[in-house]
Amino acid sequence: MVKKYFSNLEDKISLFQNIINEYSITKKYYNNYKAYISGSIIFKNNSKLFFTEVKDTEFYRKDKYSYHYMNSENELIFRYDNAYHHPEIKTFPHHKHTKNAIEESSEPEIDNILFEIKTQNQL
Repeated sequence: MVKKYFSNLEDKISLFQNIINEYSITKKYYNNYKAYISGSIIFKNNSKLFFTEVKDTEFYRKDKYSYHYMNSENELIFRYDNAYHHPEIKTFPHHKHTKNAIEESSEPEIDNILFEIKTQNQL
């Protein structure tokens, strides 16, 4: 159920504890299958990740998600989301924003995002 999914998500974050200064998480449960989670992670280099998911474990999907990563000057590095604003992308509604482009992407998981951040920053 959704509580187990969120527990697994927090376990994935803890695997990257060596690159994280601090993090916070907020959860709101709609029922046993659907809930909202949001959080922020501040990394050792002072970059930041803000994330939101509305997860539906009954249908095995994220109804909504956003993973917004910024450098220490609060400039966008990337953001993955499934907002319905880029229908021209083959992977619509899934896409990735970078400083200069909108790219195709699949629905990411938090550990993939954290690994990308770790790799990009050599943390």
